[in-house]
Amino acid sequence: MLGGALATIAALPRVAPIVHASQGCGGNLFSAAFAGSGYYGSGYCSGNSVSSSGLLEKDIVFGGTDRLDEQIRTTFEVIDADLFIVTTSCMSEIIGDDIRGVTNSFNETGENPPLFYIETAGFSGNSYKGYERVIGGLFEYFIKPVAQKNPKLVNIFGIVPSYDPFFRGELEEIQRLLSALGLEVNTFFTPDQTIDNIKAAGEAALNITFSSVYGISELEAVKISHGIPYEIFDLPVGAQATRDFLVRLSELLPVQENVLKKTLDREFERYYAYVEHTLDLYADSDFQFYAVLVSNANRAVSFTKYLIDEIGWIGKYVFITDELDEDQKQALQDRFNGYHFSTQPELIFETDGEKIIKYFTKQFPQFVSDRYFDAFSPAYILGSSLEKDFAGIIGANLLTVSFPITDRLIVGRGYAGFNGGLALLEDLIGKVISVR
Repeated sequence: MLGGALATIAALPRVAPIVHASQGCGGNLFSAAFAGSGYYGSGYCSGNSVSSSGLLEKDIVFGGTDRLDEQIRTTFEVIDADLFIVTTSCMSEIIGDDIRGVTNSFNETGENPPLFYIETAGFSGNSYKGYERVIGGLFEYFIKPVAQKNPKLVNIFGIVPSYDPFFRGELEEIQRLLSALGLEVNTFFTPDQTIDNIKAAGEAALNITFSSVYGISELEAVKISHGIPYEIFDLPVGAQATRDFLVRLSELLPVQENVLKKTLDREFERYYAYVEHTLDLYADSDFQFYAVLVSNANRAVSFTKYLIDEIGWIGKYVFITDELDEDQKQALQDRFNGYHFSTQPELIFETDGEKIIKYFTKQFPQFVSDRYFDAFSPAYILGSSLEKDFAGIIGANLLTVSFPITDRLIVGRGYAGFNGGLALLEDLIGKVISVR
């Protein structure tokens, strides 16, 4: 949870974390998150530059509130930021430090920068839970409720910094498309965003989330506290899904029908003008594959839609590797069942990569003596860098699209929208022809 919270805070504009933990916790978690997200790297006051109280053994015995108080004061002197967020750790929560009391003492004077704390002990949940805590904390302590809403302003959630390695490119594409419809967008994590975008989030007419399992309880709370309704979407990947997304969104917000039509016509013409030039290679080389998706819960439906209905591949299995409770599994299963794929794949929840390999090879034995047998070939796996062995065992191509990604650098590309659909097609086929 602490890792997810720190990655989220680091992506916010001019927001700095103060980690109440032992030495090394903050830097190590940043290193793991940033390396696994296509070498995202650290930003302002993150990575090894993160402010940390550096709890020692004596603080475990006598309490670490004095150490935290000192660290906050020092951080205010050294770091120039518009908002500071104190995060807890396993150690600081086990010993029961009064962190709320410490942070409140700084806020009472009215002379210090805005400051609040969130509970993010690593044993309390996974990285996506850390993202949820940051979003929930922003609306609880920093973003003020506003009665007068901006009918064209929307907030985007469910695209998690670092743990969705393509988060920047995806957010920028969604912002581009919504801006073309005449809407205003708070993405929070793209380079154009400022602290004013965070403050203005309470004025939004709608919260959009691209996750059916993460952050829903926080958005429910925001609906009550700030009067902002929310809507759940699957991240649109490719022309067909993006069209459906924009049409549905235009029914919820004041989008002129002629503007929607003009935008879709322009985007479709451009999209298929590019796709047309790939058809000679695609058709002549018979680039249709059996597809296996090994992904997080946020992107399972999105990538599956694209592979089956956009480029005509045969989707067989979708493995979800997140640790989910039964309600989350059911929500994802319902969303999966609610979409009628042209070839219905099997949805499987499994967190153990070795068990995924065993499950697959049981269905499709790799070494048989029969002259004719049902082979899973040609095959393609969309997964993380952890699926390298899986791909080697079944002789499949592998494209890394899910955390952790350590085999390529990701700067500003993403797979959302029209541009993302083209990028994904390019990456999928490029991986195949790169060995020619």
